[in-house]
Amino acid sequence: MLDTIRGVIIIGVVVYHFLFDLYDMFDVNLWWMDSTPINFIRDFGAGVLIFISGISSLLSRNNIKRGIKTLICAALLSIVTYIFVPDNFIFIGILHFLGTMMLLYGIAGKTVNKIPRVFGIAVCLIIFFVIFPLDNGYIGIKGLFTLDIPYELRNSTFEYILGFGGGHLYSADYFPFLPWSFLFLAGTFVGNYVKEGRIPSFLYKDICKPISFLGRNTLVIYLLHQPVMCALMMLVAKIIK
Repeated sequence: MLDTIRGVIIIGVVVYHFLFDLYDMFDVNLWWMDSTPINFIRDFGAGVLIFISGISSLLSRNNIKRGIKTLICAALLSIVTYIFVPDNFIFIGILHFLGTMMLLYGIAGKTVNKIPRVFGIAVCLIIFFVIFPLDNGYIGIKGLFTLDIPYELRNSTFEYILGFGGGHLYSADYFPFLPWSFLFLAGTFVGNYVKEGRIPSFLYKDICKPISFLGRNTLVIYLLHQPVMCALMMLVAKIIK
């Protein structure tokens, strides 16, 4: 079931990037691409993928190997975007984030797993939602409490990578360690229940093999879909002209 969910999400990623490329690179009037509902759907899908990656890391036998592999792909993505599409340079994207978290979990996972599961899940999710608006210059939950973050904390490379945003840096795909690392860690705690067979039985079933196949190959699809789509769009644009 995890592969099926990942497959659905990667299909959503491809559709989102297709529409965004039309909007951003080819000036198609899709004004709603930068609307609050679309941004919510994008963040929700990414959050589910990060949460599942945390579960998968608990189930994995070699997170260090997975992390290094993912970071190599992330570095290649950064190089390609820097050379060919500098306006959409990816400095700290989802692959950079996931690769680093896999690597760190591979090193410190045994220590993390000593934390009581229910406590770990609750604390991680609470912190995640409280600091989710960090990139917008504050933390908290509107309607309950908020705390503004001083601009001085938003003006260096380290702070940008950490999650404070702002400053002079920009990444077209931005997934810093705050708040997303807490969602990843929540997934690792839930992974214990998955491993022990303590979640509903239907979640273990492969309900759609073609989509599950896509879910097992999300890294390859993520790396290839953008250049393939852009090349096809440019070809179509030239033919139309």
